Amino acid sequence: MPRNYMVKILAKFSEKVNGLHALIKGLVSRIKNHSQSNELQRIKELEEIYSSIPEISCVENCGKCCGLISMSKLEEKRIRRFLEENHLNIQFYNDPLDVTYMKAVYGNNRCYFLDEDQRCLIYPIRPIICRLYGVAENMKCPHSRPEEYLTEQESHRLIKEVKNI
Repeated sequence: MPRNYMVKILAKFSEKVNGLHALIKGLVSRIKNHSQSNELQRIKELEEIYSSIPEISCVENCGKCCGLISMSKLEEKRIRRFLEENHLNIQFYNDPLDVTYMKAVYGNNRCYFLDEDQRCLIYPIRPIICRLYGVAENMKCPHSRPEEYLTEQESHRLIKEVKNI
């Protein structure tokens, strides 16, 4: 086979590979953008739910309500990103169905996210269960109270909404 013919074949093959590479790169970019857009929409929905929860003022460095917590997968993802962005090396395990395992690993039932001074390290993005404590009638705080408590049914509905995002 003549050398020129081989060069032409390799050039055509290279063109097709480069074209395929550009096509794949474009598809990956579109998928990534769609995924980011979808996640931003989900975070917006999450924030809307959070904004419907009455706020109370926590007693500084209390930590009494801060035990084992559950969270949705979206809340977990946000917390992991927050920890990484803030260079906080906190390892945690999130499986709300396996509380026994968490108690075995963290025997004192202390929240993962409290520092040694009982301050919440993730307070700006804390999960819904933390936001409900003190404002739901089934999770009253001895130190603070809202103008009106959420009913147990309302708090369960909000938790379910967050888990379904």
